[in-house]
Amino acid sequence: MCMKILIVFTGGTIGCTEKNGVADVDSATCDRIAAICAKLGQETELAFPYNMLSENADCGTLSKLASFMLSIDYEKYGGVIVTHGSDTLAYTANLLSAALSWISIPVIITAANYVMTDKRSNAEDNLHAACAFIEESAKQGRGGVFAAWKNDGNSAQIHLASRLLESDAFGNFESFGGRPFARLDGGRFEYAPDQEAIRTNTLAFLKNRRITLKNNVALIHSYVGLDYGTLNIKGKDAVLLKLYHSGTACMTGERTAFKNLAEMCRSENADLYITPARRDTYVYGSSKGFNSTAAIPLYGMSEYRAYTLLLLAYSLEGADRRAVLGLESIS
Repeated sequence: MCMKILIVFTGGTIGCTEKNGVADVDSATCDRIAAICAKLGQETELAFPYNMLSENADCGTLSKLASFMLSIDYEKYGGVIVTHGSDTLAYTANLLSAALSWISIPVIITAANYVMTDKRSNAEDNLHAACAFIEESAKQGRGGVFAAWKNDGNSAQIHLASRLLESDAFGNFESFGGRPFARLDGGRFEYAPDQEAIRTNTLAFLKNRRITLKNNVALIHSYVGLDYGTLNIKGKDAVLLKLYHSGTACMTGERTAFKNLAEMCRSENADLYITPARRDTYVYGSSKGFNSTAAIPLYGMSEYRAYTLLLLAYSLEGADRRAVLGLESIS
């Protein structure tokens, strides 16, 4: 089945060439990427919002890509592939999953662990999986934003972009919750059950809208010995604390207790959010410390999804933050 695929090039390792031991972005790689898709029977069209290493991305970069993606006439294509760097892939994937939550065709974001000319590179495997998934999704009428990646020693996987986690130190990607959306096994996709229903809330009001993210959200990770007195949240409208996996944070210590962060947020007039919040049959005694603060729990999502949703919620003029965050109410 031949269809037109739009390939959106943004740089990253998949868009790099290596010279004298240094890999850097090179626009010439687009021909190689387009050729791989064409070899798989796909007609391609190319777009170039920017060309950079993804570790250099900032909120302006994310704004530019999101605005570009929102301006596309998707009726012209059977699917879209976004080539990207792996370092910040999780942030961009989660942002696009929200910005394009209304999409009716598959948008696949992918990257590579090595430059395409390196025999160790998974670039071609990732592109093959993206093209195959677009073709199968077209037959099934499936839309949405996804990520394609092949971990070492495994078959290629398709992740819901709203659940993609950051790569580990060895370049392996996983989904929040532990299961990818699908695996490409022997030329066929094997799908995990119940993944479609938890993709995202729909933000259809973003269609054709230009996005300017304000960099007004602070993301803080819990770790042993986190001293809140060393943090500076001035100028931030919201603060997100990534809790430990059991939904807990330190509640003791003169400078390490969670109440210190809550007091800082109150003094700076910044809203405080926590994730991954859990609704379990019981909670740890330390978790009761959240009850005496104005911390707002974000349930069922990773810090990457929570952070990018907060960037949208606190940057879009006139937007209902509750709708963006998928909350029934916020205080």
